[in-house]
Amino acid sequence: MFCLSHRQNELKEGAQRSVLKQYYYIDYQHFCNVVKWRVAEMRRRIAALSVALFFCHLAPAAAQTGELVDRSELKVCADPNNLPFSDEGKDGFENKIAELIGDELGLKVDYVWFPQVIGFVRNTLRAHLCDLVIGTVAGDEVMQTTNPYYFTTYAMLYRSDKGLELDGLQDPRLAGLHLGVVAGTPPADLLARYDLMSHTKPYALSVDTRAASPIFLGAVWRE
Repeated sequence: MFCLSHRQNELKEGAQRSVLKQYYYIDYQHFCNVVKWRVAEMRRRIAALSVALFFCHLAPAAAQTGELVDRSELKVCADPNNLPFSDEGKDGFENKIAELIGDELGLKVDYVWFPQVIGFVRNTLRAHLCDLVIGTVAGDEVMQTTNPYYFTTYAMLYRSDKGLELDGLQDPRLAGLHLGVVAGTPPADLLARYDLMSHTKPYALSVDTRAASPIFLGAVWRE
């Protein structure tokens, strides 16, 4: 113990009875030795923790060697039949962009073909089968994206022999027509905003069946 106490009775001047007083004394040398020991023990524990963290860092690095990417070529995930974006003949504009990136990096471009439908990213990029996907929407939540390199629009399509000229989705004549839209695309949000979804038929992105469907107008991506 570096803190000691001492009690004694003291009679104050003018008092009739003595009072018990308690005094505390600190053994300064012992106190300094305790502090030095605590600091040394703290340093020892920090050193042991640092060593443990160092080896923990080495272990995952060794375990991840099987996921190292081959840097002798640029692997691109793409749809094999999705012109004008990409195809196996490499005639799409995304194929041309991939070639430009490969030339800039000095790497041969190789493809991992997979239909760009639900599960595309999970079965390609997240499966470590490729290095990048050339095209996706800005702010994609499942992939890290660059700044957009082009902007596009959607258009309303309908038969020219119907003799109808529309002013936009706000046109009141749309309320009495059967409409079609690719599910999950921006036009679907606009159709909902103008209360047109009740008579709008959604379609899958990879299957275009509008030609055989009883719809009057479709909202599609404009190339």
